[in-house]
Order: sequence, then C-alpha cells, then structure tokens
Amino acid sequence: RSTNGTFGNQTFAISSGTLGAEQPSTLVRTETLKIFVANNMDTLAQDIAVGEGEYLSTVVELLDIPAENQASFCQRARENFATIYGSEKVTHLDVLSALRDLSQS
Repeated sequence: RSTNGTFGNQTFAISSGTLGAEQPSTLVRTETLKIFVANNMDTLAQDIAVGEGEYLSTVVELLDIPAENQASFCQRARENFATIYGSEKVTHLDVLSALRDLSQS
C-alpha cells in the first residue's frame, strides 16, 4: 500500500503555507518581486526609461509603495535609469536592490 499521495499533499501544504506553516506576506512578496523582475528585465527597463508603464506599476505595488509616493518614485526611477540598469551585465537582483534603495530614499 502506497502513502505517496498523503506525503505529497502534506509537503505541498507545508511549502505553500496551507498546513499551519504560513509564510510571512513580506517573504512571499519578496519572492514574487524577484521572480517578476527576473522574468521581465527588458520590459521593465523600457517602463523605467519612460517613468511609467504596467511593469513598473507592478513593481511599485510589490514594493508596497504608498499611493501618494508612487508618482514620485516612478519619476525618480526614470531619473536613475542609468544607475538601476548600470551595465549590460546587470542582474535582476541588481535591479531589485537599486529599486529597493530608491523606494527607501
């Protein structure tokens, strides 16, 4: 008799936070942000270059920037494009770090 199904469901429940192993929302948000930036580097760069766009808006939301600060953040991101995307070898973690720094300044 196999117990694979039982253990599989428990593993899923633990890793997804449905079995009393809730992950803090900030951890989930951080991972979501990393994945989003990694998967959308080029399009996000285009949005940052003009200071607006769907991908930049998503990053703003995931960074949890208050509504009253969002427009100024997008403007500062545009003004700091060369710093955010500083080289051809920039990684998603570099971009994310620069955006986090900008959101806290």
